[in-house]
Amino acid sequence: MTLTVAISGANGWLGTSAINVLVNKFPDWKIYALTRVAAGNIRYPNVVEITYEDFAKSNIQVQGLIHTAFKTRNFIGDLGVESYLAENNEILQWLKNFLSQQKLLWAATVSSGAVAIYLEKIEKNSPLNELDLYGKLKWEEEEILMSSSTSQVAVGRLWGASGRFMKNYKIYALGQFIEAGIKNENIYLSSSGKVFRRYVDAEIFMEVLIRSALQNDRIIFDSGGILISLESLAEKIARYFNEINLGKIKVKYSKVRTAAAHPNYYPDDSKFNALTDYFSIRSLSITEQIKNTELAIRKQISSDLITND
Repeated sequence: MTLTVAISGANGWLGTSAINVLVNKFPDWKIYALTRVAAGNIRYPNVVEITYEDFAKSNIQVQGLIHTAFKTRNFIGDLGVESYLAENNEILQWLKNFLSQQKLLWAATVSSGAVAIYLEKIEKNSPLNELDLYGKLKWEEEEILMSSSTSQVAVGRLWGASGRFMKNYKIYALGQFIEAGIKNENIYLSSSGKVFRRYVDAEIFMEVLIRSALQNDRIIFDSGGILISLESLAEKIARYFNEINLGKIKVKYSKVRTAAAHPNYYPDDSKFNALTDYFSIRSLSITEQIKNTELAIRKQISSDLITND
């Protein structure tokens, strides 16, 4: 089946992962990669890179949307609350306009586990903090999709991810640990107690999301993947790089220990596992995820070195 699909945030980590899934799994589809600036970085025969502005001016009609564009919570500190709100509200308004102007058969969006945390706090009347703003905005995004006239909608709440297209790796524990391993440096843990995360390869997640949108009327699911403590993850990464480099990387605890904002920031993976089984998609082991993510981080380290020369 040949379809035309638009991907928002096409230059981002998840947008790039979505493009790679489509190119490899749905090679007959025509893909419009929506970006703020057409940098010419996306080069596939069936992919057209186009700015949001140029797409809006065109008469292009697509049958599907994969929405990944959003400013994540780490931008709150960089932008300030007011600018952070303004930029994400602009994205939400774009989404509303796109859904009303296009006659879509299906739509899929990458949401966040932060939505579940936010909704739980609302239900329990717990105090909200600045970081909950991200969860609130992503919940509003979910509501826009679910209330649209698009008949088939899939919302995937991503909790923890890995992958060969990871960007801004330094904001993630996984990225920090792998960077230390690449540089043959000790890995430091700063959390004061056991912290657990569940990791899924971003391309696996995107394939499940896309196939869910094609198969279901309305579905919301949490990402699955490997459940592991950050301590065990750090130890595994240290062993992995010590075997490669014959190094002596150790896992140490920082002198300043802080409590994790969400020590158990991971979902129930039963729904995700049911979907991967249904679509016959194999999940990756944590070692496979480390190897894939290493590729992305090595590329960024090399790029930084060239930029700083």
